[in-house]
Order: sequence, then structure tokens, then C-alpha cells
Amino acid sequence: MEEIKNRVFEVIKRVFKLRDLTLDEDFLREGNIEGWDSLGHLNLLMELEREFGIKFSLDDIERSRTFRDITALIERKLNERKT
Repeated sequence: MEEIKNRVFEVIKRVFKLRDLTLDEDFLREGNIEGWDSLGHLNLLMELEREFGIKFSLDDIERSRTFRDITALIERKLNERKT
């Protein structure tokens, strides 16, 4: 799980062009970061799909508005792929 968190964090920094950001799971959410609006959210999730080789449904997109939601969703999708 820690590896997933670190990879998601790096993608967030890359997508929103952030250098001086610390991994704060409570702060990392749509609306708290400049550019993380609805369009930024879609860009982020598309980049995460590429990073992890997974696909998000519309339902996934709607329910994943925080760092914690996103990392849990990715972990679930990766575990589903293993079975």
C-alpha cells in the first residue's frame, strides 16, 4: 500500500506541477490544490490509469475525490486484477 501511495503522490505532483508538496493524506483532495477541479480530476485519473495500467468507471471517478479514496480504489483494482 505504501508503494501505491508514493506513486499516486508523485502523479499528483506531476499532473498539478507541484514541487514543494508534502504527502498529507488529509489535505490531498479536490479543491485543496490549485488546478484540482473537475477537469483536473479527470486529467489526474487518466494519468493514474496509465501509471497503474487500470481503467476507472464513471462511478469510480465520481467516488474518488480524495487521496485516500484514490489510493484505496487503485489498491482494490490491482487486487481484482490478480484474481
